[in-house]
Amino acid sequence: MLGFCLQPLEGPQCDRWYFSSPVRKNHHVLPEIVEKLRCPVCRTDATLQLIPFTGGEAGHVREGVLQCSGCAAWHRIEDEILEFVTPSLADRNARQRFHKRHASTLVARGLEEKYSAALDSDTGAQLKQREHFDWFADDSSQNYTAYQQTPFWVAADRSVYKAWLAEIVPGGWILDVGCADGRSAFPFANANVNVVGFDVSSKMIAKATHRAKGMGLHSRTTFFTADGSTFPFRENSLDYVVIYGVLHHLPDPGRAYREAIRVLKPGGIYFGSENNRSAFRKIFDLMMKINPLWVEEAGAQPLISESDLLAWNEAQPADLTYRSSVFLPPHFYNMVGHRLAGPFLDLTDRISRLVPWYGRQGGLIVFEASKEASRN
Repeated sequence: MLGFCLQPLEGPQCDRWYFSSPVRKNHHVLPEIVEKLRCPVCRTDATLQLIPFTGGEAGHVREGVLQCSGCAAWHRIEDEILEFVTPSLADRNARQRFHKRHASTLVARGLEEKYSAALDSDTGAQLKQREHFDWFADDSSQNYTAYQQTPFWVAADRSVYKAWLAEIVPGGWILDVGCADGRSAFPFANANVNVVGFDVSSKMIAKATHRAKGMGLHSRTTFFTADGSTFPFRENSLDYVVIYGVLHHLPDPGRAYREAIRVLKPGGIYFGSENNRSAFRKIFDLMMKINPLWVEEAGAQPLISESDLLAWNEAQPADLTYRSSVFLPPHFYNMVGHRLAGPFLDLTDRISRLVPWYGRQGGLIVFEASKEASRN
């Protein structure tokens, strides 16, 4: 039986805690996840070749490329961060600078400066999200660090992750989709799970990598830039997937749901939490107009309902369970402060779930989809 201890998260939020197990050294980093990856350009299981130029910390590749043997596309690795996207999402200026700096090595290996965009698709929605989260990464007026450390989100995060962490087995692999600065990755890394996270925002990924180093978790975490519309992973390659408040940012959340099931191994679990299509959502929207707590840039479907989850899960080899959470406005939890926000959230959740119909109207819908062990 795994023994858990309490370990504080780094940063000024001194009373924020996650369940964690003692840190152990574990060198599952970029070279060891390559066999799980799938080229985002040709979307086939062609072999990917990791070509390191220089080594980094904890076994990571600092500079190099990852090349697909199928379509010959190559993806740069710079400052230990892989850019694993289609041409229209690539940072062309950074790629050209990279090519110039490593020109002799790239030319010697027959790698062209540009690759074909023939298989690329419309990525306007993703570019809009990237712009928003690049801004949100470190804006002086409101940034993602301050947002996640408010009493409401500290309480909500702790409630959700405490339940999820009780179901994981140490040593497995978890994919964090839309990982931002590692907010939803580090609780699992602290519990001795190998984490690979991706986000469309390179600024968020840089912050996640920096935080991992500062927390002593760099040896069991890998973060890179990628598109959440199509996961760049092979089928049946991961033990767990977590998508925490990300589906409602994507152009097709149902597709992302199915992608999560696809990449899970049989018996694996997809953990999710999204904005619920609650009957009381208009009250929340009104309060956010009067007193905005954060700036939202939602996608095509800003709210996710029970019926959405059931429809997406239909014909999928997965067992779906769900519940709603948060029955008071976030403003209330911020008002009572860090010490009381958690107890109030837990109490109101327990009471509200006893009431038929009302118990499904929480502001968040939290769910798990367990992939059937007997099917792919």
